Amino acid sequence: MARYLHLQNKGDDLLPCQDFMQSISSAVRAILETSIITDRVLHIRALILLSLYTQPSSSEEADLPAQLGGRAIHHIQTLGLHLLRLFLSVVQWLDQVIELYRPGPSAEASGLDKIAYIDLPVLEAMIVNADALKVPGSLIATIETFYHAVIILSCRLPRPGTLTAASTLPPPSANARRSLAAERIACAVLRDHLSPMPFVPYAVCLALSVEYRKMRHSRLPMFRSRAMHAFRRNCEMLRKFGDYFWSANVVAGLGERVLKEMERAANTLTRESPPPVEGTPALVNPVAVTNPSMVNAVPSVEQAVDFSLIDAISGADVFGAIDPSFNLGAVEDALEANLDIGLPMNWVDWGQYATLS
Repeated sequence: MARYLHLQNKGDDLLPCQDFMQSISSAVRAILETSIITDRVLHIRALILLSLYTQPSSSEEADLPAQLGGRAIHHIQTLGLHLLRLFLSVVQWLDQVIELYRPGPSAEASGLDKIAYIDLPVLEAMIVNADALKVPGSLIATIETFYHAVIILSCRLPRPGTLTAASTLPPPSANARRSLAAERIACAVLRDHLSPMPFVPYAVCLALSVEYRKMRHSRLPMFRSRAMHAFRRNCEMLRKFGDYFWSANVVAGLGERVLKEMERAANTLTRESPPPVEGTPALVNPVAVTNPSMVNAVPSVEQAVDFSLIDAISGADVFGAIDPSFNLGAVEDALEANLDIGLPMNWVDWGQYATLS
């Protein structure tokens, strides 16, 4: 699509994606302020598209997409268009999930247990209730990606390593829900033909933060290795969205910096570690697959990972060996902030850590 980014009033030169989007959104916003468009449904569509794709050009416009979205919701509810709609059903659940992140009195002050998670209904049941069985598969897959992003947010777990995390017992299913949702998001982006909605890269950002938490704090080497493989895959996916969404570009850069620093630390640890003692038994070879063609016949998002090869750079000691000048704490704050929508997103500040060196 990049080769079609021309505008008549800008000459024959090919425009950068950001300049093209800025010109189009400014023109559409000017039209919406007039009474040229009399069809309210068309007006709603324009407001929704603007709220999804308008990129703020300055800090003063940071809340512009939210303002446009609020105007669209005002018209939608006035016309009753929010009834029996699958996408808006997920949005309504997101509205309930946001309540988990609103400030309020502590459990000690209120005397009430603070809710840490919200159970969402099964997606298939929501599809049936919305009479959306005949909706094209690509649209269902896009809404499914949004649904799994809400699933990740529906479990507000304390940050590992904090006093709150040490004294809080999360629900047994919370970790499994988040992990499964992160995997489903990655599979959908790689496999399905998703619509170019801005919540798709945001969902990948959430999946990346879930994998980082497992890679950083899991005590089992196999789980750390799996998480690191998934973390790298999510970085590659976000990099592809980076030309269109600044936040995706920043998060991809942060992830790549973490992987680069982990590699440097692993090389340092490898050089400093003593050589293996002679006579140490070699690793047992994995059992061969009887029919390799069966493995290749089934399409898979991930290839098999040799955990013994990756384990050297997947241990917790690698993070302890990272160069202090890298400021790992600031990068972790940014990646953890993805999982807590109650925190402000300081993309400008975090961008300085997203440059490879």
